[in-house]
Amino acid sequence: MEIRVVKYVQPMSDDPTQGKKARFSDITLAGLRHGEVKRLEGFDKSRHIPPKYVNDRARLFLARICSRELKEWAEGLFSELRLAMEYKRKDLSVDLGDGIASIISKDFELVRQYSLIDDSPEVYCQNTELRFLGGPELAEIETFNQAIGSLFDRMRCSLVGAVQIEAMIDVIEAKPSSGIIVDYPSTYLHCDCRIQGIDAFFRFDPHTLEIRFDSFCAPYQIVDALQQMNDLFSNDDVLGQLLA
Repeated sequence: MEIRVVKYVQPMSDDPTQGKKARFSDITLAGLRHGEVKRLEGFDKSRHIPPKYVNDRARLFLARICSRELKEWAEGLFSELRLAMEYKRKDLSVDLGDGIASIISKDFELVRQYSLIDDSPEVYCQNTELRFLGGPELAEIETFNQAIGSLFDRMRCSLVGAVQIEAMIDVIEAKPSSGIIVDYPSTYLHCDCRIQGIDAFFRFDPHTLEIRFDSFCAPYQIVDALQQMNDLFSNDDVLGQLLA
């Protein structure tokens, strides 16, 4: 089986031989979905009623009725990833808990968890997170993307260097031809950037970056958006200094 690396050029670790320094770390992809508890496969309309309050009993009830869906999801992906990545027995494992399932390898940790919405206890939240244990180069492997599918609508990461939000706003507003539109609150605690040609927005605060997408994406699409943003900033001397 051929595993083809498509592309990824932004370093996640320092490379003194090339004069490159990492800009991002702790990259996590996430996908958030909501639904009615009564629509879950394990909900029996003849015996069950949706929770009216969020408490320990309601959480245990949710964990019980979603356990089959979680197990089937984890076992299915376990098989797909084992074949796609040619993992051996010791390379990949599944861990099941109350309302949570984890698929763990030497390269990543993929977790799906169900929870209840505090002010709408009849609604559940399904959160899926992919954390890279190495670098995000994994997201550019074709067979990995085929196995994972389009599960994510956002990405979070830490910025290696602190960003001055007001300075970022000033620089972007002074360059109307940059292809970047910036929005921000009066407190300047963060700023949201829209970049021409990228179907996402980028939220910067001094220490973190979150990319939010309008639809669910495969890992390579999210990492590609990060790369496009990085290229845009890197190719401009002033913008590049903001993330230095």
